[in-house]
Amino acid sequence: MTKETRERLIHCMTHPGETIHRLLHLLERNAFNTQVPNVRDYALTLPDRLFERYAAELSYLAEAPYDEADNPVRGMFPYPQVTPSLTIEHGRDSVSGLPYVVHRGKRLFFPKHYTEEQACAAYREYIEIEGIVGEGHLAKSPHRYQSAGHRVEPGDVVVDVGCSEGLFALDMVENAKHCYLFESEKVWLRPLWETFKPYGEKVTIINRFVGDGGSDGSVRLSDTFAEGTGAAYFIKMDIEGNERTVLEASRDFLTAHRVRMSCCVYHRQDDEAFITAFLKANGFSVSLSDGYMLPAINGIHFPFFRHGVAYASNRG
Repeated sequence: MTKETRERLIHCMTHPGETIHRLLHLLERNAFNTQVPNVRDYALTLPDRLFERYAAELSYLAEAPYDEADNPVRGMFPYPQVTPSLTIEHGRDSVSGLPYVVHRGKRLFFPKHYTEEQACAAYREYIEIEGIVGEGHLAKSPHRYQSAGHRVEPGDVVVDVGCSEGLFALDMVENAKHCYLFESEKVWLRPLWETFKPYGEKVTIINRFVGDGGSDGSVRLSDTFAEGTGAAYFIKMDIEGNERTVLEASRDFLTAHRVRMSCCVYHRQDDEAFITAFLKANGFSVSLSDGYMLPAINGIHFPFFRHGVAYASNRG
C-alpha cells in the first residue's frame, strides 16, 4: 500500500459523512443500485458499522508511522507486532546448493537464486507478518491457516493447494497420514523435494495447478486421490483468486468426504460472500479468521478491509 493510498483510506474511513455522500452519489448513477435494492439502506448505516467493526485497524493505521521502505506485505496487516522478532537459523546446503532456514528443527529450502538473506526475509514474512502457521507475532493473524478449533488432526490427509515453499505442510507433516502438495511454479520443485526428502513416500509433490480439469491443463481434486470415502482431509487453498473455480469443480469430491478446509477469501472483492455461501450450501459450517487484511490486489476498494481465510468443515 502506498503512502497516498493509506492516507486516502484513513481520511475516507474517518470522515463518514463525506464518504457516505460520495457513495450514495455513485450508487444513484450505477445500475448496481437497482440490482441490489438494499444497498442504499446499507450505505446509510455505514458510519456505525465501519467504526465499530474496524476500530482497532483504523487506530493502528492512524497512529503507526509510515516508512516507504517498509515491506509492502506489512501494509496488508493493520496490527502492531506484539512479540520480538525471530532469530533465524539458516545456511546453504553443500550438496544441493540451495539456501534454507530452520523451522522447528526442520530445514525449509528456497530456490537456488535466493541469497540466505532473501530466504530469511521470506521466512520472517511468513511467520511474523502473515502468521500463516500461527506464531502470533502480530496482535491478530487474519492469514493464519488454522485456529484453536480448526486444525490438522492426526491421520488427516493434508492437501496443500498452492503450496509455494511448503511451510504449512512442513509444519503439519508429522501429524498427517499423507501430504499432497500442488504447486505449478517449477522454481519451487527442487526446494520442495529437498525439504520433504526426509519424509519419503509420505509426501507427494504434484507440479500441476488445480482447477476444473479442462483444456487449460489443470487437474481436479477428485482425479488425484486413491483414498476411499473413509479418508479425512484437511485442504488448504491459497491460489491467487482461483479458489472459487476449484470449489465449484470439486463439489462432488467435497461432499463425498470428511473435509476440513482453510480457503483464502481475500483475493477478490466478493470472494468472502461467494465462497462462504457456496460452502454453506454444500453442507459445511463456516467461520472466518480473526481480523482483517488490506489487500492491494487489483486496486483497493470500499470497504477496503477483507477477512483472510474461511475455516470450513463438514465433519460435524
